[in-house]
Amino acid sequence: EEGRSLVISPWDKNLIPEIEKAILSSDLGLNPSTSGDLIRVTMPVLTEETRQDYIKQARSEAENSRISIRNLRRDANNSAKDMKHAAEISEDDLRRMEDLIQKETDKFISAPMSLHDLTEAAILSRIFGSIPCSSFPATDSPLNFRRILLCFNPVILF
Repeated sequence: EEGRSLVISPWDKNLIPEIEKAILSSDLGLNPSTSGDLIRVTMPVLTEETRQDYIKQARSEAENSRISIRNLRRDANNSAKDMKHAAEISEDDLRRMEDLIQKETDKFISAPMSLHDLTEAAILSRIFGSIPCSSFPATDSPLNFRRILLCFNPVILF
């Protein structure tokens, strides 16, 4: 059981029931047990089927992140066009803004897929500890929380 247990010691002990409820409702198949001020969670052994499910979930999360980034691009482009129609900026300024928005989109849209590729490789190879946390892209993407969790305990991917 070594390396498969997670002990949570919240700073605010009043949050223990809420943390326990969140773990139970997370659809991860985990059963927390509370002993005093600690919550213990034993991670199940990963089967090949479980690994494939985690990969599917990672792929879905990565795609959802990419969709969110594209939606932000659309909203930014619409705002720029609204500024153009209100005569606040020129046609040249609009083109420059659209180019800048596209460059930023391109920069951030690759991060979720990079993280997914590393996560998939780690799940399939069963060597979580050999992939340093510094190799994950550090962005403000929705997957950043999972990146942090993976660094501490690779079984808690989702």
